[in-house]
This record gives sequence, C-alpha cells and structure tokens, in this order.
Amino acid sequence: MSIKILFIALICIKIILFKITYEEHIPYSNNASLIGHINFIIPISNLINNYILLSSFNGNVALLNYKTGKPQYVKTHKEDEKIKKLYGNEKYAIALIYKNNLEKDINGIFINDENIYSYINVYNIVNSYLLSVFEYKNEIIEDFLIKDEQIVILFNNRIDIGNIIDNSIYSIYFKELNLNSIYLKVILLEDNIVTLFYVDKDLYCYIISIDKLNKNIINLNKIEELRLNNKINYYVSVYNKNVVIIYNKKYLYWIELTNEEKKYYYNYMIINNNDEENIFKNEIIENNKFIKGDEMEQWYTSNYIVIDVGEYKLIYNYFDKKMNFIKKVTNGEIVGYYVNKYNKKEMIFAKDENNKIIIKSTNEMENEKALNILNKSNNIYYNGEIIVGIYNSEEEKNYYFSVYNDSSFTVYKENNVFYSREESLAYIDQLYFYNFQHLRKNSIKHSYNIQLQILNDLKKYIKNKITSFNKPFIEEIVKKKEDSSLFPFNFFYLSIEEKMNLLNICNKKKLKSDVLINSKKETNIYDKKNTDYKFTMMNSMLEDSFTRFSLHHSSKYAGSSVILVSTCNNIIFAFHLFTGLILYKIDGNKFQGRGMFSLKKHLCSFSMSKNNWSEIENGKKLIFINNNNNNNDSNIILNSKNELHVFKKFSKESVITIFKSDKSSYILIFDILYGDIIFEKKIDSFLIQNYFVLKKSSSIIAIDNLLNIKIVNVFNNEIDEDINEKHLFFYNINISQNYIEGYRLINSSQKKNDQNKLSLIKTYSININDEKLELFAKSITKKNIFFPIKINKDASISYKYINDNIISYITRIKSKENIIYTLYVVDGISGSLIYSKILDKYSKPPFHVVINENYVILNYFNENLNKYIFHIIEILLDKSDPGFLSIITSKKEKFVDLFDEQKIVINEKNYIIDHNVKSFNFTETKRGITNKHLLLLLDTNKISSLNITDDQIKNHYKYFNQFITHTDILYNAKGFIANESLLESTTLLFSWGNYLYFTYYQPNGSFDTIENFNFLLLLFLIILVFIGTYLSYVKRVNKKLYIEWS
Repeated sequence: MSIKILFIALICIKIILFKITYEEHIPYSNNASLIGHINFIIPISNLINNYILLSSFNGNVALLNYKTGKPQYVKTHKEDEKIKKLYGNEKYAIALIYKNNLEKDINGIFINDENIYSYINVYNIVNSYLLSVFEYKNEIIEDFLIKDEQIVILFNNRIDIGNIIDNSIYSIYFKELNLNSIYLKVILLEDNIVTLFYVDKDLYCYIISIDKLNKNIINLNKIEELRLNNKINYYVSVYNKNVVIIYNKKYLYWIELTNEEKKYYYNYMIINNNDEENIFKNEIIENNKFIKGDEMEQWYTSNYIVIDVGEYKLIYNYFDKKMNFIKKVTNGEIVGYYVNKYNKKEMIFAKDENNKIIIKSTNEMENEKALNILNKSNNIYYNGEIIVGIYNSEEEKNYYFSVYNDSSFTVYKENNVFYSREESLAYIDQLYFYNFQHLRKNSIKHSYNIQLQILNDLKKYIKNKITSFNKPFIEEIVKKKEDSSLFPFNFFYLSIEEKMNLLNICNKKKLKSDVLINSKKETNIYDKKNTDYKFTMMNSMLEDSFTRFSLHHSSKYAGSSVILVSTCNNIIFAFHLFTGLILYKIDGNKFQGRGMFSLKKHLCSFSMSKNNWSEIENGKKLIFINNNNNNNDSNIILNSKNELHVFKKFSKESVITIFKSDKSSYILIFDILYGDIIFEKKIDSFLIQNYFVLKKSSSIIAIDNLLNIKIVNVFNNEIDEDINEKHLFFYNINISQNYIEGYRLINSSQKKNDQNKLSLIKTYSININDEKLELFAKSITKKNIFFPIKINKDASISYKYINDNIISYITRIKSKENIIYTLYVVDGISGSLIYSKILDKYSKPPFHVVINENYVILNYFNENLNKYIFHIIEILLDKSDPGFLSIITSKKEKFVDLFDEQKIVINEKNYIIDHNVKSFNFTETKRGITNKHLLLLLDTNKISSLNITDDQIKNHYKYFNQFITHTDILYNAKGFIANESLLESTTLLFSWGNYLYFTYYQPNGSFDTIENFNFLLLLFLIILVFIGTYLSYVKRVNKKLYIEWS
C-alpha cells in the first residue's frame, strides 16, 4: 500500500514540476497581432476611459488599450473582406463588412469575384465576444443605423429591421410601398418610425417616413426644388439626425426636417465660383454610382460639418438653417475631432509644420490659439490621414491618435509621442534572412544551480497563480507570448548603436567583417537618436523582452536572425526576429520619384487559396488569375508590377534592392544591420528585368525588358572577371505571346574586362503554340545549403539532380469535352525538357507550384475525389550506388556529374489532403543534411508538416492533427518562410499576415546543441571509434581463423 501511495506521490510531483516548467520548455514562439491601415477610430466612453475602437480597410476590428498599445482583442474577418462602416458605443461595436467584385488592386486592376456578400457583426465590447451576425449572400448592404438594441439595415430594394440581442429580423420591401429608388439613406430611427432620404429613377429627391410595425408610409415629401444630374458625382450625409447634406464640386444643398406643415426646409449655396463646365469637365462616374455616402460624416460635430471637394475641404457652421463658411482646409491639413472633458465632440484640424503638428479647434478660431502642438517622431515621413483626440479624465491629459498614409499609427500623450505602431507590416510582400551570429560579443558563460532554478520557478508560478487565479493556464501562456513581442512598435528614440548594444553586437567585428563596404557608407539619415522621449512605457517593454531573450535557451541558436521585409507600399523594415525589435525603416517611394500611396483603399493581398500562384524567391509569390470559369484566354499576373526580386545579397553585410518606376530604375545598396546607404543610382529610360552581381569587382550587370545591357560599377572599379567563365544565363517567359527564351551573357572581345563588348546570345526558344500559360514557376533552391546525396531507408545512396535553374509551367488547351492541363519541367539554361505530364481530367485549379532543390511540388484540386492533391516529383540521377568503400578507394567514382540530363530518374507520389493550402515550402537547415519536411500553411490558418521521404506508397491519404503553430491560429496568414538556424536539427519559421509569428521546428524530432561544443574532442572520439572498430574486426577475424584451425 505504501509503495502505491509513494508511486502516486511521485507521479503528482512529476506533473506539478512539468506544469511549473511547461512555459520554459514549450517551443518558443513570438506572436503579435496587427490591425492594418486604420480607417476608423472611435473612442469608447466606458471601460475606465482607456480604450478606443479601431478598424482597418482590410477587415480587422480591434479594441485597443491606448495606454499600453496592446489590443484587448482583434477580430479578424475572412480573406479579401473590407470594412465599410464602424460604429461603437459603451456597449457594442458594429462593423459593416462586405466583399464585392468592384475592388481594385494596387495596380488598378478590378478583382472579379462571383462570390458577393455582406454582413454586419455586432460585438459585445465589455465581455469581448461576437453577439450577433446579420449575413446576406449576393447582396451589398448600403448602410445601417442602430438605436438601443434595434438595428435598421438598408438595401437598394428594402430595409431590414432587426434585434441585435435575439438576432430576429423582418423586412419592408419598397416595391410593396410603390417606391422606385436608386439611392437611400437612413436619417432617423425614432419609436416605430423610420425616416429615409431617397432618390427615385427620375432623379427627384424625397423625405419619407415609414411605420416599421404596420409596414406602411406615413409621410412622403417630394423635394420639388432639387433634381439631381446623373453625370455628376454627389455625396450624401446626415447631420444631427435631422439635416440631410448633399453636395458636389459646385453646389451644397441641405434639407432639414421640421415639425411644420411643409415637414422640411430646403436651401443651397454655391461653393465654387468657377465655370460649371470646367468644374465637371473631367468628372468620372465609377461603377455607375453617381450618388455616394460621404466619408466626411464621421468628422461631424454638434456645430460643424466638413465637405471634401477633391483638392481641398471646406468647414461650415450650421446654425438656424444657415450654412456659415468657417475655413478652407488645404491638402497639408487634416480634419478630425476632439472629445473634451465634458464628453462633447469638437472639430479640430491639424497642420504639419517643421516636424510639428499644430492642432487647432474650430471653437477657438478667433484667437488662433493652438489646442496642442505635437512633436513628430522620426519614423514618420508623411502627413496624416486621421486625427482624433480625447481627454483622459483619470490622468487629466490629452491623448491624440493619428494615422499616416504610410500606415503608421501614432499615439501622442499631451505634446509628445507616446508610442508608434508600424501597421504596414500587415502588408509584407517579400523578405530576406540574415544571420549576425559572427558579430556577437563574447559573453560570459553562466552556471545555473538546478535546485535553485526549480525553487525560483515554483515561487514564480505560485505568484502568477495568485494574481490570475481564474485564468486558464494555456491562456496565460498565449497572452505572455504576445505581450513579450515588440512587434509592431517602432522604438524611434533609440539610435542604431543602442539597438546594436541590445542585440549584443560588437561594432569592431562589424567593421572588420566587410571592410570595403563599411568604408563606402554614407551617413545614416533614417535613424537618428531622439533625446526628447519622455515616457517609460516603451523602455519597460524593451527591458521585459530582452530579459526574456537573454535567459531563454533557444536564443543561443535562434536569436541571431534579422529579417528585411518589403511591404506593398514600398517601405523596407529590418527587425530582430526573436524579439520583434525594429532596427530601421526605409521609404522606397522616394527612390521611385513619387510620394507615398495610401493603403486605405487599396487591395494589397490576393486570394492565394482561389487563384493560381507560384513562389519565386524570398517569400515572393506570383499570383495568376484562375481562368477555370473564365472564357478569356489571356492570363494576368495580378502582382506583376513588382515581379523583380527586391533583396539580393551584394556582399557579406549588404544587400542590393531595385526600385522601378514607369520609365526608370533605381539601384540601392545598403547595410543590412545599420541601414546605411552604401550606393544609390538612378538609371533613366531603363527598366531592369534581370541583373547579375559580380562580387569580385563590385559591379552590376543589368538587362532591361528590351534586352539592353548596362554595367554599373559600384566603386568605380573595372570588371576584372572573365564573363565567359562565369556562365551567366537567364530566361525570359512571355506570358502574353506564349514563348520561353533562354539567353547567355558573353564577352565577344579577347580582353576579359572589355565592358563595351558584352552581348547576349539566344540559347533556346520554346514556342507553346496554341496552349495558354496557366502559370509558371522558378526554382528557389539555395546553393549554399544544398546537400547532393539522398540516403535511402536501406542505407543506399541516390544522387540528386542539382540545378537551381529548373523552371516549370502549366498550360491549358480547350478540347470538345473539357480543358486539358499539362505540366512541363524544363532546364532553364539549355531549354531541354526534363519531364512532362498531362494532368488527370479531374485536375482543376487553383494550381500552386514550388520548385526547391530536386523537387517539383504541384498542388491542385481533384474534382472527382473532392480533395486536394499534392503531386510530388523527385528528380534523381540514374547512377548506381557504388558503396562507401568504393567511393573512398575508386578514382573513377569520386566525380559525379550532378547536371547530367541524359540520366534522370523521376519518382512520383501523391498525398491526398482535406484542406486547401495558402502556402507551402520545405524546411531549411544549416548544412541541408537533415531530412526535409514539406511545411503547409492550411486554409485553417495553422501550419503543419508533411514528411514526404517516409512513405513508399504512391497514393497516400494524410490527415492533419498535429500543428507546428500549436494553439496559435494565424488569422488571414499570407505566407511563411523557413530558414536555417545555427543548429542542423532546427528550422526557423516566420509567418506574416494579420499576425507576425515566429517559432522553430525540428524536422526529425531530434535536437542538437552548440552549448560547450568541442570540435577536437569530437574528432578524437571519432578516431577512437574507428580504431576500436578496426581492432574488433581484426580480433573477430583472428578468432574465426583460430576456431577453423582448431
């Protein structure tokens, strides 16, 4: 009995110790939520006055604690959904979300999607949960109005009246009321009466009151004086719940509801004295909608309205049925509002002058007194789009919230920056990994007392449990992971030297590491020390994050990575992956000769689960429109504008980046860690399509889309390399004319450094004829970590076909019965066909292709199985395994031609899965020896793995129940990238989208360490093993011989 009790006690102690140390030993992850480019800011009056409600155009709603900068929660909606309107009060947040086929991408192309819908989500913001949903398929909600628990939802043909508590709803159809409307706007919801403004098909305007219980018209008032013109854009809004504001570039109209016999008061005024014909000369009616809701309505206050006429805005005071002109707001100013200590809204306008933001209230126009003068931080390059201020009664201080057109969101406390969030990180386009382990300072090794460590863990655990007794344990861990991340905060007040000290980087090692490059640097103009920062919040965040960084065991092998990222709005960030510390920020738009374009109303993401795509490099994907249900034979690359790879290694510590405008190219070389500009040059009338970096002579050979050649000598050095020996090849895929051509760069002169004799020769041309290109893919193989031998399960050796110039493409051709898809795999240098296959007739788009090392991975949908297929093509050489001793002893077998196209073996297998995938790629390790796993970002927003080397079965069904992301769900994730760590066993993983997520993964489930590693000792042990094996072999032979003789 005592043994049983002792056994149970040991089990309990083990469980307790496991729970105590669980947080320390689960795989490290760094998870931070992003909001995106903010389009609505609404202060919340309750919740101790510390919260604001935010939304972004790309479909996120967040409740932000503005004192900490951390979202209380972020509600993420479906892919490619947009938020049209956001409303919030002390109880609820209501978001109008839609998806239609009238949106444009960043290139101005309409995204056609037959799946049209809209819905309204109602959130309980006190308890942070979704209260109710009003969803409509094939319809777009025009507007909504809420009063207490009742909501009125407006459509073109009806109004729906619902209850947000029980989700009940009923409809009133305009056809039953004999109303023929082309536009409607809800004015007022009072008792059982709904008052609307509407325009009929004859372009006359009406004010109508409807009894929502009896579903009949009470009053119908035609505005005889006002008839609209369908060749002009009009904007409609409601002021103070009783005045309808209508305006265009020439006239401002207003209609006030009254209790008099006529029921309304109408008037108008001229706001532009220029000739009417010139004003409306270039008027464009988008999508045949000439009447639109006015976005300026959100800035109305009890005394003032603002209208936007394009080049400027006009502020008016409305009093006693009259419009009084107040101010003309130019493009250098923005309009917002300020909630004062009496909880009343005042209209404010902000002007950017000499790194100061001067805020004035319309209530103080006469004395010209500034409400506040804000000091801008140096991470902000552009003027603002939104400004909202509130008075915090608890601290008796003003807070201001500003959104800039580079997507940064900045909070000011009184006159100074409190913190700044870089929300453009929600729109990452491609990235580049860099490891700075060789620059780390020599650190002192610590010895830890295990017994004391357990006691400390126990004390820490008990203390945390007392403070948060009612919270689930896993929930605590998830919260701590997100709270520890420095994403997406910009620590603008730190100099680059201070950030390098935090990362323990030795500046002397940095200078010695790349002497030539460091000697050519210019002064860093992007990151200067700011000594005016006055708050401790960001300092405490840094301290907490870097304390964890220094103590966590995984920081030794996973904490030396910096990532460069490029966003859709051409901003480059460098950040430390483990902590999320942003090192610097570079604006690429100025190199393109243009200003910042706002992401407020631009689609920067495309549906990766519905469209065809291929990954080309650095996490960059080419997105092709899926033509499965489209009669148009022409294919379109949605994001072809930035097809050129942004980051390419120039030297050990620097990268080269190419920016392209409509007519010119801009070459920029900068230091990876410091952000210092090393070289920059603009090349006019030359659009770089391909380029080669000659590292020995620090030169760049650029080729444009017309196959012209230009040589750029970075340090004024002449090319002293033989171009012909370099074997510089490239290929050009023309998707519109259906051909693929290969070229080689040669020097036709006898002098190897004669730059004037460089020319191109065409090595091959592939004409696809009547087939249409569905998509194409390029190899993303990394030469430095390619392991050329595959070790099979029976310990035999197979040789991989090594070629980082493999290209693959899928074509389609129409037959009488269906569409035939064919897969081709081609050598990009010689143009020879490696492999081709007509896909099964049930194979349907979307097609996704990735080429890595000797694998071509094709993902598609099988219509017959109603499943998704991963078709794995492995390219091997038809070379027999000579055996280990033969390789060592035989001179003939030492060299193997790994580019031998005549002796190729193709291995194929299929994996059948239930999920569609957004992205997939292989694990990467330091030497490339560890077995490669295929990592999959599923449509469930989780990352799982697939070991494609284990199964010998040709068709294998795979069910996913284990995930690398564990309990984390990466909502609206757009992609991920895997990269090597300092350990051969471990792969680093970074995912981007609405969440920035970092973790690590061991493909083989094993773990090696670099702690206390001694190479000489290992070598000595290996020699001992060989000697022992040899001695045992000799002894066994002698023993066998002795037995036979005896």
